[in-house]
Amino acid sequence: NVPKRYFKSITLGLSDSDLQVKISSLKATTQFISSLNDQALVMKFSPLTEIIIDTLVYALKNDLEKGKLALHSINNLCEAYPKLWKTKLECLIEVMCQILQEAAFNSSVKDPALQVVLTMASKTPAFIRKSEKFNKNFLPVLFNLLLDVHLADDPTEWDKQVNNY
Repeated sequence: NVPKRYFKSITLGLSDSDLQVKISSLKATTQFISSLNDQALVMKFSPLTEIIIDTLVYALKNDLEKGKLALHSINNLCEAYPKLWKTKLECLIEVMCQILQEAAFNSSVKDPALQVVLTMASKTPAFIRKSEKFNKNFLPVLFNLLLDVHLADDPTEWDKQVNNY
């Protein structure tokens, strides 16, 4: 079985203690899977989604730039093979919601996290409609982002703008 030959080396790279090795492995893994032309073969790699998510979380906790690279790699994989995430969709959405809610993260981190969920929504709307995390967690977070007022530091100015409408 072809994937079994790759699982060990991919898992070793994604589990390495060196963050640069983890991110390089993540990028190589997502590019490799995305390059495959056989959906059935790609689906055999679905057990890797959990460690891919774990790698993302580790990267974001240790180096935001590497975390952003991980988010872009995950989004590329979601774009190419969104069904790969079927068994870990709830976890993926939960992690993206946590990123979107993290006050320490700016838009350069939050935007790619939002893009991951939007990519999944556009590619697999049936999965998203059935997702509890999407409906109960993501939608409220999205609405909060949409309502995020940049003038929140000055409520008086915000109130003036609201009353002018």
